[in-house]
Amino acid sequence: MNLIERIIEDKIKKYGIWLLALVILFSITFLSWFKSLNLYDFPFGIPGVFSGIILFIVLIFSIIIFLWLWEWIKEKILLPTRAIFKNKINSIPRISKWIFQGSLKIVGNSLEITASDSGCLIKDYLYKNFIISFNLKILNGGRAGIVFRAQDLENYLMLQIELQDGFKFPDGTVGTRIYDIIPHIRFLGNWETFNIAPEPYHPTSLKYISEKGLLINLEVKDCRAILTIKSNNEGEEFQWDIPTHTESNILRHQIEKSEEKIDALEGKFIPKIWFRNKYGRIGFRAYAWEKARISDLKIEKI
Repeated sequence: MNLIERIIEDKIKKYGIWLLALVILFSITFLSWFKSLNLYDFPFGIPGVFSGIILFIVLIFSIIIFLWLWEWIKEKILLPTRAIFKNKINSIPRISKWIFQGSLKIVGNSLEITASDSGCLIKDYLYKNFIISFNLKILNGGRAGIVFRAQDLENYLMLQIELQDGFKFPDGTVGTRIYDIIPHIRFLGNWETFNIAPEPYHPTSLKYISEKGLLINLEVKDCRAILTIKSNNEGEEFQWDIPTHTESNILRHQIEKSEEKIDALEGKFIPKIWFRNKYGRIGFRAYAWEKARISDLKIEKI
């Protein structure tokens, strides 16, 4: 979509009659001023009537460019600057304060997210080092992810909590436990996943009580994330040292070249995770049938 099409779709519809009135008012003013000059010829021999039309077109394009520049300044400069100086969140922001893909609902003081491959992000706050705490209920089994250092919905870091149903605990009861904590890197819209522990999986004995949910506390400082999960009056801690680079074969999804050229490129270049230790947004993810409910959300810079 080119500039003019995007402005027509996003801005004219938004400002409607006010933008039209502004264009007409300025056009009449400029054309009246031009007529008062009593100029009959424009440079290069263009008649005055055509010079007026040209002036009118230039005016419209000037307004369009001004609106586009203003939106760019707000998105790239004003919003990030203002967001950096916002320190705390003490409740679930209203739905207009989220950027999301999939299904997102605000129910009372809780957020419900499901069928979201890309996830959701809090729009007006940017964090680098922070502590986030909340109650988490994973309603349909499966997994739920905590997103941070997000530049957009295609570039971020995530810690995913995975459940296992039908587990027999040492006390003889059968239920759901926290099965694994899986770090994710979303880079250029693609995924890289791996396990924190050297074993294939990192199962825990923590019981998941659906009525009470899980008490989550995540502290991110520089290049280390410390995740604490409490359930049924027990707790366990996981640490993730954020890697410097992602997998080189992630480029296969972005580069339209022959297999030979891609193989040669992969041997020489490993993509650096440029947002590894930068300010970014915080959010959540629940994919496909997964459904997560977040409540009592608190975030604070450190």
